Order: sequence, then C-alpha cells, then structure tokens
Amino acid sequence: MPDWPLAAWHRKAVAALAAYIQNHTPPGRELSSSELGRSSSPSRGWRISTEVNGQSFELDIIVDLHFPFSLPSIFLVGQDRFLSWPHVEQSGKLCLLPEHAGFEISTDVRLIDHLVQNARDLIRQCLDGSNRADLATEVISYWGAGLNDAKVKRFWSILKPVGPTRSIAYWEGQRFVLLAETAEKGRTWLEHFKGEFTGSRFSFSSGIFLWLPAPLYPEQYPANNTFLREIAKKLGQHSVDVLVKVIKSSQEGFPVVFGFDVGQDSVLAGAWSLPLNHSIPHHNARSSLTRGFRSGKIPPAVIARRYLASPGVLEKRRVQRCDRAWIHARGGDAKAARHVHKRIMLIGCGALGSQIAELLAQGGVGRLVLVDHDTLSWDNVGRHILGGPGQVGTNKAEAIGKELQQRFPELDIVAAGRRWQDVYQQKEQLFRECDVIVSTTGDWASEAALNLLARRSPHFPPVVFGWSEAYACAGHAVAVLDMGGCLTCGMDGLGTFQHSPISWSVTPIPQREPGCGGFFQPFGSIATNPINAMIASTALDVLEGTIARSHHRLWVGSSEALTSHGAQWSEAWIARYGEIGTGERVYRLAWPVQEHCPLCQK
Repeated sequence: MPDWPLAAWHRKAVAALAAYIQNHTPPGRELSSSELGRSSSPSRGWRISTEVNGQSFELDIIVDLHFPFSLPSIFLVGQDRFLSWPHVEQSGKLCLLPEHAGFEISTDVRLIDHLVQNARDLIRQCLDGSNRADLATEVISYWGAGLNDAKVKRFWSILKPVGPTRSIAYWEGQRFVLLAETAEKGRTWLEHFKGEFTGSRFSFSSGIFLWLPAPLYPEQYPANNTFLREIAKKLGQHSVDVLVKVIKSSQEGFPVVFGFDVGQDSVLAGAWSLPLNHSIPHHNARSSLTRGFRSGKIPPAVIARRYLASPGVLEKRRVQRCDRAWIHARGGDAKAARHVHKRIMLIGCGALGSQIAELLAQGGVGRLVLVDHDTLSWDNVGRHILGGPGQVGTNKAEAIGKELQQRFPELDIVAAGRRWQDVYQQKEQLFRECDVIVSTTGDWASEAALNLLARRSPHFPPVVFGWSEAYACAGHAVAVLDMGGCLTCGMDGLGTFQHSPISWSVTPIPQREPGCGGFFQPFGSIATNPINAMIASTALDVLEGTIARSHHRLWVGSSEALTSHGAQWSEAWIARYGEIGTGERVYRLAWPVQEHCPLCQK
C-alpha cells in the first residue's frame, strides 16, 4: 500500500516530540498501549514530570495519527480535579486552547513547548484560585458533564431568559421537552414546528423557572429536592410559593430551569425533579405523597410538604435555547430584536423571492406576508429553496410559508396563493399593516400597478423592487419612498430599465420553453445569491429607517462572467460612475425624480 502523503510529516513531528521528551528535565518516558487507552484515537504518548509552586505534577502528552495537523492532548495524571479546577475534563484532559483555535502547523516542537507551558500556567492558576471564576462563567460545560444526550430528553426552551422566578408550561415529547411561558405559546410553537394544527393534542403541565442572582459553582449544583427547597428559600417567599404551586399540580415530577447572568449573557441550566428515588423498583411516588388520605382528599399543602421533605432526585438536563432572540443572532444583534414586531410583504416567491423570504426570516423579521399565485414545478427547483417531498406541484407562497414556519416556529406568516391585486382588493388593510413591501415578480405590468399604488395611495408602505438582469450579470434593488423618485422614473414606457451598467453586443432575449408564453431568464442560484442578499438588506435598511428617500442599489457581477456572455460594461455608465474593474461589488446610488415622470409631477 502506498504511503499516505502526510505520513512523512507525522513521522518527522513524532520524532521531534520524542527527542523533546528525552531532553526534558527530568526526562520523560513513552506510554504503554494500556496507558494510552484514555484517548479516543491515540497514536503515541509520553509522560513528563513538572513542578509548579513547589508541587510535582505528571502530564501525559498524546498525539493521534493526524499530528501535526491536529492538536496534541495534554492530561493531568493521578489527580481527580474535575469540577474543582476549571478547564479540567473528567478524563483529566486539560483544555488549553479554545475550540477550533488556529495553530501553526510545524514538525518542530514549538507548539508542544507552548502547550506544556500553558498547562503549567493553568495548574498555577488553579492552585492559587485566580481562575476559579471560570467555573461559573463556563457553567454550561460543567453542568452537562457526564450527561448522555442519547438517553435523556434535552430541554428546548422558548422562555425569555430573564427573571423573575415564575411558573412555566412544559410539553414532553418522544425526543425533547418544550419549555414555554404559557401553554398557549407552547402549543402555537409546536403547531408551527410540526406542521400540525391540532393543538388540542399537545398537553401541557407546570414547571418552575428559578432566577438566581449569581451563577452556580459546581459545589452548589442541586442534586436533589432538598437542595431545590434550600435554593427557593434563599430566593425568598415568592419563589417558595411558586415551587409549592408547581408541586401541587405536578406531583410526579416536573422540569426545573435555573437562570442567571454570566457577564453580558443569560444562561439556562435544567433539571428534572422527581419526588422519590426513581431507582427503587416498583415504587409509586404518588402513593407516598397521598399516604393516609382518601383519593382527592389530601390537602395540597401536605402534598407539597411531603414532596420537599423527601430528598428525591434532581436529574440535570441541558437546555437548548430556541427562542427567537437566540436562534437569529445568539442575542448579539440589536437589529434582529427590533425586527421582531415588523412585517414585510413579499410579492413574488420565485427564484429571487424564495431566497429573499428565507434571508428575511433568518434575519429575524417577525412577520412575513407571502403572495404568489404560481405553482412550483421541477424546473424551478434548481434555483428555489423548495423542492422537497410533496412541494412540487403546490403553490409557492403557501409551500414557502409552511417550510419557514417549521424552521422558525415563532415566525408569524401569512401566505396568499393568489395575485397580489386580488389580495389587495379583498384585504387592503393587509398591505397597509406592512412596514415594507418587496416585489420580485419581474413583471412590468404588475410592478407598474404596485408603483402607482405606492405613489398615489396615502399611508402606503415603502416598496422595494428587486430584479436581475440577464444571466445575473447585474441586479437591482430600488426602494421607493415618499421622498425621491418612483419606479417609473428609471424606466421607459415598456418597463425597460434605462440605466443598466451593461452594454450588450446582442440584446439578450429571454429564453422560452417549447410552449406558449413560457419565457424565463437563464441564471443559476449561485449567480443570484449576491443579488438576493442585496435586495434583502435594502428591505431591512428601509425597515430600520436608514434609507429616508428613494434609493438604488446595484450589484455588478464579475467582469469575466460578463465577457463570457458577449457583453461589456457600458461606457456611458463608466463615464458617470467610474471604472468597474473586476466587478463583484455593490453601488449605492440616488434615485431622483425624473422631470417628465407622470406619477411624480406635483
């Protein structure tokens, strides 16, 4: 078998590491195969001794077959410091670099020496306690240690990660437990996520959200209901009252969520409370709580007292946030938070419109209205977000609405599988309730009518018109606002754009299918991606108010692609705006009122 091309690098790096170990003071030794068992895919390993603050420590250095293209692992030997020292895993492995950290790939030992020094520094900080706060700031790593996600159900949370302590609603499915502020919000989320509008089958019960004033350290992690009771007492009578109320309604166990701030972030840690040790065979928790009382006659206060008097168990669970603020921007994008209550209408859900709808949903826009009368066919799939089972042959707007609703369950979507003119005649208010309208139909008659409405109807929302030129060599986004020009200001009477940056030797004619009226523009999804992003960002800028008057954004593709289609950049356009060079850039241009525009004349 021929040698793997990177094997020579591996052999050279391992030889240098072995020499480094021998030259270490004191010299180290190579590990046996049994000692290498702690690593998942070891190749070679060595043990060295080092002194830190007058104490002797042993470190194992282990590399795999991909070294030096993979990081060596360093383990602390013979000392169980898990959960008492930060950055020490249960196996003793030291976390010395951030996940996916970049490192210099070399066959010498500079990286090894650097990591050994990092290990010594980590041990020194652990000994003097200077890094103890890391146990709190990285609580998610330590809280979930040892959990087998394949055997326990993870908590999915759409809770607001803020105080105060309160009762919450939960639904338990086969794969996960959904945590929601109320049963109504939880049912709506599940209906959207599952695509099943039969919320009556989603039965919710009560859990508790405990908001803590400070992060928990490992020694504070609650192991049973006694700890839970003590935490509630420390938080005050309100927390005790909420806990008692939850126990009264959920006597056989319930989810507990601990929330607290770590720096600028909010952290959620979960647990499942059980009244008695569920490992006792054939043990009936409910009978222990109601012992001595007839069915339905036990006072709720007695149930709560018995529940908390028994240590029970508190099984830790990971909490995966899936609330809107987290999934759109990990809580770090203030714009996404402002978009929650905004509504954008998208007219035209084809090749451009479908991609833009997806971008707007991903960008955190809280409400989308999708309008298109057309049906998805197989020849659309190559440049459309749809195409999965059961989608071909369905209405584009309705199918996109269902697709995005399942991916973003908190998104408010209205889908109308009709022409926008028909929707307007029946539901004019739906248009006026929108903050921005985006039109990507590419149909002049349709967009001329929409432009007229935008110009002449009082209180009509701003409209962003988006389209692609032939072969997606250029794309446009024109925002029509009260101040500035309208769409007609840049078009001739037939709807041809008058300021294209492209000069065609032969004017491209839309291609057609072998049928009546089956015309289409030849371009692929990759070519239109920058155009879609530009149109979507223009709509969001209008939403933000950073565009105050009519505005034109132009994407020019690569000069190389343009030449391959037998065209060149327009000399008139270059004379006005300058050389385009290699292309692939966005221009931001004014969209002024044209003197003879019939719609803009006062």
